[in-house]
Amino acid sequence: MITTQFKDLSGNEISKKEAEVSTQYSVETFVDGVIKKIEQLENGVVEITYYHLDASECINELLLLYQDQKVLFSTITDIGSYRIEYIFLYEKGRLTEQKKWVMNNKNQYICLQKFDIITGSLINNAIEKYYKDETSSYTFEYDQSGNCFMIHNETDGEKDIFGWEIGNPKCSFTWNSFEYYQYSEPLLPE
Repeated sequence: MITTQFKDLSGNEISKKEAEVSTQYSVETFVDGVIKKIEQLENGVVEITYYHLDASECINELLLLYQDQKVLFSTITDIGSYRIEYIFLYEKGRLTEQKKWVMNNKNQYICLQKFDIITGSLINNAIEKYYKDETSSYTFEYDQSGNCFMIHNETDGEKDIFGWEIGNPKCSFTWNSFEYYQYSEPLLPE
């Protein structure tokens, strides 16, 4: 069964009549209660479509429906206790961005990987990994070689840590318990 919902910019559900007089709103389409696509409209024109692919769908076939639009295709795969969302952004039929998001079993994003759209290779210095628990929050950035370059301490306003400072007696941060974050790969913690 296919159903739709209209929402305002704040994500609040609105009626179809309210949407028709609004300058910006979204239309969410559900298939059997599961979100299938979200269309964001401005002045009655679709600005971007977010389309959740299932296993039977092919991007190349669907692109024919979105040739003159901006469309973001996503697919989700579960591996153990991790969820990986693959993102492919197309503008007027041309791939402009490809990335992966990794989420842990606490629904927290732990990794963002971006890929070169021509070669399909990882872009190490465009990868970020995230750590958050009850007392700490860090964002890890990487250099071209995939080594941690910078750690942003988002918890207590402490200064950022350069990767090469770790191990120096003046640096209190260690890789102990943070081995996954030391390098841009692997995608999933071991």
